[in-house]
Amino acid sequence: MDEKPIGYINYWWVAEDEDFNPLYPAIAVGTDQFIGVPELIGKGLGSEFVRIFTDQLLNRPDIALVITDPDVDNHSAIRCYEKVGFRKSRRLVTSEGEVQLLEKKPNQNAL
Repeated sequence: MDEKPIGYINYWWVAEDEDFNPLYPAIAVGTDQFIGVPELIGKGLGSEFVRIFTDQLLNRPDIALVITDPDVDNHSAIRCYEKVGFRKSRRLVTSEGEVQLLEKKPNQNAL
């Protein structure tokens, strides 16, 4: 923001993650992100940056699904993802604890 880093976002191929690969096809990616500037949290920036990034991913011909996996108690993150078109899938216990899986497909409308 204004040429200064405010956070982080990446994607990874689900097929390469043993917690998720049996659940999803090879054309699925997962995404992780955070805003690292505390005073910018809760201002809508996270929703916008997740929306833009995941829409770009879903425009690629080799990606048909994006997942994310916040902690089940991270209600603000879950709401953020739902606002940009993710839908709750299932809860899953992973190597990092219990997560809420959310999925976004091409042309999936936000809430």
